[in-house]
Amino acid sequence: MFWATRLIVNDEWLEYLSAFEAHWQLLRYPRDMLLMAANETCTVMRLFVGVPRPEDLLAYSGFEQTERIALPRAPILLAGRHEVYQAMFQTGG
Repeated sequence: MFWATRLIVNDEWLEYLSAFEAHWQLLRYPRDMLLMAANETCTVMRLFVGVPRPEDLLAYSGFEQTERIALPRAPILLAGRHEVYQAMFQTGG
């Protein structure tokens, strides 16, 4: 999976969720695609998007590419396959 991240104001996450879901549908719901969040402060959150190919990151304007190691230990799953999220973050994968 290829990863990117960006900071947003907490109330902006729904617009990113909508964009992610449209992209996920366009790609026919690949298993290796996740949208997650982690709170930075009480008003700011960091979004993380994981996609199957590096060129898929181009759909996420304002996101910066990052490595898997930079992801938080327990992010909040916003969209994607729960079983993939569980395998990666709840079982230490």
